[in-house]
Amino acid sequence: LTPEKAKEKPVEDYGLGRNCMLFDQLRAWAYKAIRQGWPDYNQWLNACLDRATGYNVNFTTPLDMSEVKHTAKSVAKWTHRNFNRGTFDDYVARTHTSRIQAIRGKKGGKANGKTKREQGIAMLQSGLKIQHIMKALQVTKKTVYNWKKSA
Repeated sequence: LTPEKAKEKPVEDYGLGRNCMLFDQLRAWAYKAIRQGWPDYNQWLNACLDRATGYNVNFTTPLDMSEVKHTAKSVAKWTHRNFNRGTFDDYVARTHTSRIQAIRGKKGGKANGKTKREQGIAMLQSGLKIQHIMKALQVTKKTVYNWKKSA
């Protein structure tokens, strides 16, 4: 984890508990991270363990190291077995055809019949704060200021 992440205040436990939270965070990271070089199993297990340890530090009451190791091993085994170049290429071939990409492209920035820009301008005119608009539409502060100038 980056030093900034390590300095964050402790994460409040949610839902089913720290084990489930650790597992969810780790697997979400692992699905993307394994594609960065397709490491051998031992390298991958160490990377998962390092990441899990970093997540565990942010809990109000951290899990025992044995629980962290078991969770990391579980995620590492499953992702290493199920994610490889071949399965990823198959996934991309199924989900990124020209036809599917054309449909996605036509949607563009539209949501609820309006573009993000139109939604943002309407939100500004209704008096919402810039921070709220940034979060709701997932845009930068600069973008919202540009919309404000043009409105």
